[in-house]
Parts: sequence; C-alpha cells; structure tokens
Amino acid sequence: MIACAALAHAGERIRAYDVDIVAAEDGSLTITETIRYDFGDARRHGIYRDVPLLVRDPQTGWTRPVGIRLIAIQRDGQPEPYKATDGWFTGAYSLRWRIGRRYLTLSGAHDYTIRYRALAALVALDEAHDGWLWRAIGAGWDVPMDRVRVRFTPLARLGARGVQVRAWLFTRAGRRALPIKAKDGAFTLAAGSLAPHQGVLIEAAFPRGALPATPPRRITELTRAILWPQLGYAIAALALALSFFAAWLLRGRDGRIRPRPQPEPPAGLEAAEVGLLCDERAKSVHLAGALLELAQQGIVRIHAREKEGTLTYLRPPPTFSLYAD
Repeated sequence: MIACAALAHAGERIRAYDVDIVAAEDGSLTITETIRYDFGDARRHGIYRDVPLLVRDPQTGWTRPVGIRLIAIQRDGQPEPYKATDGWFTGAYSLRWRIGRRYLTLSGAHDYTIRYRALAALVALDEAHDGWLWRAIGAGWDVPMDRVRVRFTPLARLGARGVQVRAWLFTRAGRRALPIKAKDGAFTLAAGSLAPHQGVLIEAAFPRGALPATPPRRITELTRAILWPQLGYAIAALALALSFFAAWLLRGRDGRIRPRPQPEPPAGLEAAEVGLLCDERAKSVHLAGALLELAQQGIVRIHAREKEGTLTYLRPPPTFSLYAD
C-alpha cells in the first residue's frame, strides 16, 4: 500500500531498499523500511513518503481507512524531522511525510529508516480467506532502485504452511508474478533492481477464522474515520463563505456610505457646476446660466437679436489652475 515520491535528478537513485513486514494477532502490520538514497551531486532537503490511507476490500469491493500510526523516522541513525499532511498524492488519498530540514540540503548517499504500523490492514480476500494485500514498495518513485528486498513474517501460530504468500512486480500498466522463498517462518523476496515507477505487491492469505481478528465490515468505520472529518471541514468552509456573503449584503462591496443632507448648497457653486453635480453632465440650460453669470460679473456683454446673439469680451476671462498654489 505504499506510494513513494522523490524529486528525481540526474545521478539520483536508490542504492538499496529493504522492507520488513511483521503481522500481529490483531491483524495489524508493523513495517520497517530502510532506504539508502543517493542524491548524487544534487542538493536536496530530503525525500517524500506517501502512504495511502485507504484500502480496498477485494471481497466486498468497498474502500475503508487503513489507519497509519508512525513509530519513528531516522536519517543515518538519528531522528529526522518531518511534516505530515494528508491529501490526494500519487493518485490516491494518502498520508505524506515530508522528511528533511528546510535549512539543510543533502548530497551523496544517506540511510533513511521509516517505521510505522498499519492498524486495519487485514482484508477479506475471498469467501474462504482473509489476509493482507500490501504494496511493500510503491510505484511512485521517480528514480531507479539498484537492490530491493522484501521480508514478510506471518504469525507463528499460522506457520509457513498455514499461510500462502505471493508477490508481484507491478506498474501502472499491469503486474507479473515474482518468486518468493520461505525460510525460518518468513517469506523473502529479492527482486533485484527496479526501474522508476515499478513496485512490489505482497499478498498473504490464510483460512478465515484462523485468527481472532477479522477484517472490518461496517461502512460506519469509514464514515467515522474519513467522511466525518471531511464533512466538518466542508461545513466550516461553507459557514465562512456565508458569513462573507452576509457581510457583503449588509455593507456592500465598498461599504455603504449614508448620505448626510446639508441645509444649504456649498458656497461658490456656479451654474455649470450645479448641472454636473445634479445631472452628472452639463446641459444647455446650465451653459446658458454660466453665460449669464459671466455677464453679471462684467466679463462679457450679451447682444440679443431675433434669431441669434453675440458675445463681446469686456475683459479677459479669469484663468484657472489645476494645481494648488
């Protein structure tokens, strides 16, 4: 169930990828991954690790949450900081660990160890078998892998004969079977090298009822673990949007300014200014009023005739400046 992602660069590759998977009585899996990542000459802050949060039950056909619990993340034997986010990564709803320091860049080879538990990994494979269907190595890596090893350890009470383990090499286009060996109660797969976007899928099946734990079969678990939190986020976002819309209705886009009526017009307004203020444009009557004002101020003389009139300038008109003195 693992999808992994890293930003590829010329010379970057995974020198070794070891995965140890141990099954427990309650149906959970404990996974320890050791990744020797060679950054080459590139300068990187670290790597991404994407773990899908949902698993599809082959028998029932519906999808439910896996439940991932991180135990530790280390680089070169020391704890390494990380940031966890969930979302749609590498084509699946996943938990992403962004491993590394923001202020530190790396080059060359480094050993990453990631240990976590998949709490609800047990699935119903068919009518007679339960088991695990786990992507030990995801197909999300953009770099080649020189050496890959996967080791699966079932419960001792099941034994090597009580569980059937198969492995596949898979890509986005399909999959093919891989040889797997049983030794000392564990199953080991050595896949050699992998190209970018190739992964390893492990299936372990045992007769139903051999373990007290059974796969979750109620959709309410999916609702409680996935749908309710997402519904809460959606309700919060909707409430925020409605509050902004209500504020816009009450105040307007720029805020509503209530006009304050004045008992008298502003002093010094001329006829043309009154027209612009009241009608937002100067009409003929406003221009006529402006001419009468000029005549009253002794600037022009109006000669009225039957059909037309003339104006005589008595003194130069006043000049105006757009700039303050």
